[in-house]
Amino acid sequence: MRYQKWGKAGNRFICYYQQSSKTYLKRDPNCDNERPWAETIEEVVIDAVFRRAKQHIEEDENTSICDDTLKLLEAQRIELSRKLKRLYNLYASGDDVLLSTIDETKGELSRLDDRIELEANRTDVIHSAIGTQTKLDTLSDCWKHMTTLEKREILRSVINNITIVDNNVHVDFKY
Repeated sequence: MRYQKWGKAGNRFICYYQQSSKTYLKRDPNCDNERPWAETIEEVVIDAVFRRAKQHIEEDENTSICDDTLKLLEAQRIELSRKLKRLYNLYASGDDVLLSTIDETKGELSRLDDRIELEANRTDVIHSAIGTQTKLDTLSDCWKHMTTLEKREILRSVINNITIVDNNVHVDFKY
């Protein structure tokens, strides 16, 4: 969709399928999408952003759980590394039966490393969401004092996609 100027009345969103000059974009010649006023859609999107800003993420609970889980996984990794080192020392003394145990321990260590990486990524995402939430907490207070460029940058950093179907507007957030 794109903006189309409608004289003094304002702007409307026009579906590219309805534009006769861009025939290469037409997928449906009988497109019956409505042409909503841009102001209406913008108000709905801004209201959705403000509503989302008021929803608080449980900061203390989520971060402490993630941090505790990460610490626990790191402790398990250290213990497995020590176990593997002891097994190698026993194997060096001439016990060939330990090869299968060493391989199993290596597999456990590899799986644990994958879990640690996954948990670290999850923790980073939660910290990022909390940072975004704190920025959004003050958004409604300073929105009217922002320039259009600043508003656009904030909306682009928060919104992933906006879908308009008939009169329904769905805002897909990045967090």
